[in-house]
Amino acid sequence: MKRPSKFIKDYIKERKEIKLTDNELEMFTDIACAFHRGDQELHPVLSEEKEKIRKHICVNCEHFRVTEDKRSQCKLCGCDINKKIKNAQDHCPIEKWDVDRDAIKEGLRSAIKALDDMRDTDWYAMMSHEDFEELNRQAYLEAQKNE
Repeated sequence: MKRPSKFIKDYIKERKEIKLTDNELEMFTDIACAFHRGDQELHPVLSEEKEKIRKHICVNCEHFRVTEDKRSQCKLCGCDINKKIKNAQDHCPIEKWDVDRDAIKEGLRSAIKALDDMRDTDWYAMMSHEDFEELNRQAYLEAQKNE
């Protein structure tokens, strides 16, 4: 079923704003925390090409070292290079490479789409029975017209 656009416009016009539901606030909080922590499920994915470029820069840097337990490490920040180069939100402490803004934007787009899909469900729950029936009638007429 398509988004109840007329209902949404009327709702916004009447109330002059859209307030976030508790579920939406929770989801935004989860997204912000995940981005901060670099959680695998929500954090932006860095392309293999950019990962290789970062690794090449790090391995050839004067601050690169291999630890006694064979980990690649940055002497300045102490980070494990193999983890650091994969995180789109991470950056080099001496600015040889920066955060990947494109990957972060794509991660946010994905999270916002999930939030938008969830909001559609909320819109339907907020509709009166009459509004819902009218939306179904319009969808039926549209489908008939397209056949």
